[in-house]
This record gives sequence, structure tokens and C-alpha cells, in this order.
Amino acid sequence: MDTLGALPDGGAAAMGENLRRDLSEAARARLAELDAHEERGETNVEEQVEGLGLVWPYYFAEPSTASPMPPMRFDLEGYAAAWASVKAHFELGTLERGLPALKVPAVFVHGELDPIPAEEARRSAALLPGARLEILAGIGHFPWLESPGILRRMLAGVIVESASASR
Repeated sequence: MDTLGALPDGGAAAMGENLRRDLSEAARARLAELDAHEERGETNVEEQVEGLGLVWPYYFAEPSTASPMPPMRFDLEGYAAAWASVKAHFELGTLERGLPALKVPAVFVHGELDPIPAEEARRSAALLPGARLEILAGIGHFPWLESPGILRRMLAGVIVESASASR
């Protein structure tokens, strides 16, 4: 659900651009400063939370009505290790090679207005034989916050359709 795509770079660059696009000049400058600290290995938890807070509203279809950012805790080592792993798997083509071999039902769910382009979900779903893609109209990155119940209703429909099709 609303993940990076399976093919390099999975939409990460576009997501970064989309999250920054409507920031004020001051916020953009501060985010650049925070990013520079991170790249030099000089960041701290407070700066990570501050950076997320700057872009938080832009994860939503309508930033002006975004849910408040919940309290966050960061594991700097875990965060760095996770991104290193993601990058390594993109370089190795792990998902690009592995998804076509899977023989399991799968549903890819993506918000139409997610900062990660929906095309990444389409490209990923196309790799997995028989995968279903659900693009949620008018929704950003956090469907459960923007439209409570939408995922339950959508998945219930998928289950009913799958059960009917298997009879």
C-alpha cells in the first residue's frame, strides 16, 4: 500500500520533488539544510522529526486539511540501514526479478494523489501475475487518515469478488 515501486528508483526522487514542490522558500531552505546534515552523518532525531514535519501536509491530497503529524520517534541507525537496504535491492533488481515468480493473490493499493506517482504502483503490479491494482481517487499517501474505512470497504469488495470468481 502506497509504497515505493519495485523498479528503480521506485518513485523516490519524484516523491521528494512532490513533497517539496509547494513549500515556502524558507521551508525549502531549511529542509535543504537538514538534508545536508543527514548526508554528512550529522543529523539527530530532532532534525529528522523537524524535516518530516515540514513535508507532512504534502503527503495528503489536500495539504490544508492534513491530519496533524502524530508524535514521532526516530531510530537513526534503523532509518539509515533501511534506506541502504532499499537502495541495494533496487541496484540488484530483487523485486523486479522476484515478483514475476510469485504465485499468490496480491492487491496493490495506491492513493491517486500520493507524492509517489501512481505509475510506480502500476509498474510494480504489472510484474506480479494476476495482481490487482486499486487506485484510490482523490486520496494521498495515508488513505486510513484521509478517508477512514476506505481500505476496509475496498478490501471487503476485493474479497467478495475473489470468492465469487473462485466458485
